[in-house]
Amino acid sequence: NLINSALSDIQDLLSNLTTIYDFKLEIPTLKYVKYNSVETKNVDINIVNTSNNNNNLNDYVITDISVPLQIGYIQQYPLELKVKKPDKKTCLWFLDYLFNHKKFEAGQWESIAQIFKGKDTISILRTGAGKSLIFQFVGILNSGISIIISPLVSLIHDQIFNLKSDGFDKTISFSSDINVSKDELAINISGGLFKFIYVTPERFQIDGFRQIIKSTLIKYHFSIVAIDEAHCISEWGHNFRTSYMRLAHTIRKLCKTKKKSPVITALTATAGDHVLNDMKRELDISIVLKYGNMARPEINYKIINCHSKDKPKNLSYISQTLLPEFFKMKPEEIYKKNDEKSICGIIYVPHKDNIYGVVEISQMWGNYTYTEPTIFSGDPPPKAYVLEGNKRWDEEKKENSLKFRRNEATTMIATNSFGMGINKQNVRYIINYIMPRSMESFYQESGRAGRSKDIQLNTS
Repeated sequence: NLINSALSDIQDLLSNLTTIYDFKLEIPTLKYVKYNSVETKNVDINIVNTSNNNNNLNDYVITDISVPLQIGYIQQYPLELKVKKPDKKTCLWFLDYLFNHKKFEAGQWESIAQIFKGKDTISILRTGAGKSLIFQFVGILNSGISIIISPLVSLIHDQIFNLKSDGFDKTISFSSDINVSKDELAINISGGLFKFIYVTPERFQIDGFRQIIKSTLIKYHFSIVAIDEAHCISEWGHNFRTSYMRLAHTIRKLCKTKKKSPVITALTATAGDHVLNDMKRELDISIVLKYGNMARPEINYKIINCHSKDKPKNLSYISQTLLPEFFKMKPEEIYKKNDEKSICGIIYVPHKDNIYGVVEISQMWGNYTYTEPTIFSGDPPPKAYVLEGNKRWDEEKKENSLKFRRNEATTMIATNSFGMGINKQNVRYIINYIMPRSMESFYQESGRAGRSKDIQLNTS
């Protein structure tokens, strides 16, 4: 019976909540009873079938609800609930309940347990191991607001898209491409409307954002600040993104409440000794968790050694011969739109313009495959590329990203401003039009494939 199953789920939820928060709560008695039944006397919540026998529809009315004081009492300020007993068995139940996952990937549980204990951590897990789930899981179960610092707006959009797809809509991106006014957004954030706030590191240098943080702390607190793709602290922080420097110091000072700062967790898949030492020093974090083999056995690699002038010819070969042979499918079957069953790919190019630019390669790939690939770059492409309806490029590239996410375009032609951390299950091939600048970048870009654990192809 579907109703009885739902009632059982509610009781399981309440039981696991009392376990994980370590408080006593008399679990309400839930029972489905017939209309006007004498069985309703000792039941806390009655779900009554009021169906009219003249039709086949079942209407249910919930009556006589009584809940414990801890739930029913409306407080002036929100309770600061904290996970006090993060035992793995109970957390596995919530993992299934919240994300429909039956087990933790390597390193996820160890990182989650440390954060629940209030420990600042650096977690290094391979690409595709679910690093974002770590701070999302903790952020949902602990009360308070979570701030996620991400280097790329495209990554922010991807994580918000995935969270909302899973039913978590209390999330917002505080970036230049938002559709609401900054004043309205400030009111909503300081009013506790959002559970997850996504920002770039530069936002902490803006006085207006700092004021929002201070206003929010009047009633609420920040439970966790996650620095996603934290290797950027070392790779970019010393050069063109100096906002990464002293970022942890700013967080601890600005987000402090009752003399306690939020837990800081930094996550990445690529951190050699030099990068890791930079991260530890800049974040002032000593606990480093590194789990699992960094190898991706589900990804096949193919290197094509050719002269620059032969790259267009080889791109045609990849589209018409290499990919069809690898997937054992006809070209038209590979590139057709088929919702979640689409075979999607990303072609990484080094520039937004010239012969290696997103526009040029997009036109080339479209001619080879008879498709309309979409494009993405940090800065606008050349003026020769006319934006439909004179839209701002920020809006256009966000729309392009959503087209790719929704399988309305099966191929994305992009610079490295797209892709880091992107989690799209049906990305089946990656093409690097030139070799990335470092092995770390190559690992990150090739790691966009293989999320479904099916065999994938990376070609450079």
